Amino acid sequence: AQAMMGEYLQPLDFTIYLDAFRTGERGSTQANHDVRLVSTMFSWAIARGYTLFNPVSGALYVSEKVRKVRLDDATREKIRAKVRPALALMIELAALTGMRKTDLRFLTCQQVVDGEIRVGQHKTGTAQDWEITPAVQAVLDAAAKLPGPDCSMYVFPNRRGQPYTESALQTLWYRARKAAGVSGYQFRDIRKRAINEARERGDATAFAGHKDPRTTHRNYFTEAAKVKPLR
Repeated sequence: AQAMMGEYLQPLDFTIYLDAFRTGERGSTQANHDVRLVSTMFSWAIARGYTLFNPVSGALYVSEKVRKVRLDDATREKIRAKVRPALALMIELAALTGMRKTDLRFLTCQQVVDGEIRVGQHKTGTAQDWEITPAVQAVLDAAAKLPGPDCSMYVFPNRRGQPYTESALQTLWYRARKAAGVSGYQFRDIRKRAINEARERGDATAFAGHKDPRTTHRNYFTEAAKVKPLR
């Protein structure tokens, strides 16, 4: 009954909102997130007896295109050469492990234990114990010399000993990208590049921390599969 009454939210309201992004206008991914958030809120309300109606049910989401940017090593290094030391080391560790920016920002010294970096991915909660190889150790050694309070608990602290904020790193990244004379690349492209390298040795899904190989394939494989002729 609520769905038929004009004063209540309806699936049509959300479809009209999403329609504005169907012609390629930027923001379609965020628009889908917005509508899914409303759906989650109403699902919570239904489970607790506040309503029987979810107005998002049946809304037509915008089809999202998977980002297929290939960030080559030379371009990554051009950007890295223009950033502050802390971000340069984050870029290097991301290239080695495929860690997300948030996991790098909040990485603490307490997570470096017994020859491993123990990570619980902020996005998925997936636990990963990264072996500290000589290349990873070199990054950690350099990070220990970063300017900032000696008592900071973070591996990559800012000058106040605190983790960099998301907006601060975004600004530093875009400035470095501009100084390097390149455009169109995002920090997350480093992770995609690393996962594609792991694909060649056959452990891309575990490397990425995904439970479903289809997630890795659909969202992260940007490189063509390497194949050999039969003879």
